Formats: sequence, C-alpha cells, structure tokens
Amino acid sequence: MKRLRFKLKRQSSFRSDQKMPPAMPGASQLTFSEFKDYDTRIVSDPCAKNSNRIHGNIDEGDGDVWVEKVLIGLKSGVRRTFFISKKTGRQVPDEPPTGASTVLYLTTDYKEELDARRMSNNRRQQTNLKT
Repeated sequence: MKRLRFKLKRQSSFRSDQKMPPAMPGASQLTFSEFKDYDTRIVSDPCAKNSNRIHGNIDEGDGDVWVEKVLIGLKSGVRRTFFISKKTGRQVPDEPPTGASTVLYLTTDYKEELDARRMSNNRRQQTNLKT
C-alpha cells in the first residue's frame, strides 16, 4: 500500500500584520465612533513604585467605566464637562466620582477641535449681529 504525502501550507492570518496597541481596561465599552476621541493608551512607568502611605487592602472602586463628555451651549458658548457611567447612565458634572475604577478622558486633540469650533461659531454669531 502506497502512502500519500501532502504538504500543508499555512494560510495567511485573518488579523492584520500590525499589532494594535494595548488599550486600557474599559475601552471596550466605547462605541466604534467614540473610540478615536478618547485616550485609551496604557501608560506604564517602569520606574514607578508603590506608595508607602497606603497599606493593606485597597478598594477596587465601583467596577464601572466612566466616560468624559463635553457640552457646548449654542447661544452662550459655555463649555461644560461631565462624566457618564456606562453601566447606569448616571451623570456627574466636572470630575469623575470618588471611587471610579476606570475613567476614559477625551484626547486633547478632540478638546482643541471643540474649542476651535466654538470660536468659529462665536465669530459667526458676532458677524450676524452686526448685519
């Protein structure tokens, strides 16, 4: 009886050749359109060390993901920052609540883009008022 030999070839992978940078925990709660506006990079400092002031069991937080949002008033142009819980939908103004385990902040590029839009809207309103 004759043995048949087959040579198997490896298929190309379905994943891209470039590795995605690791994202911080909680980034999966963002929608695809939101993902580009948030700073989800993991920042690690190899020289960092634990604080000597905190001993024992550290509270893990609320186990929720808090996302920064910005609202700009159309007439007043006032910019308001608040944080929304992805789990409950609760909104907290100005800063994330104490005990928030994961907080996703907007990127500075996105905030600058919002400021530029706000300034252009203010100029447009001023020219409309003059005419």
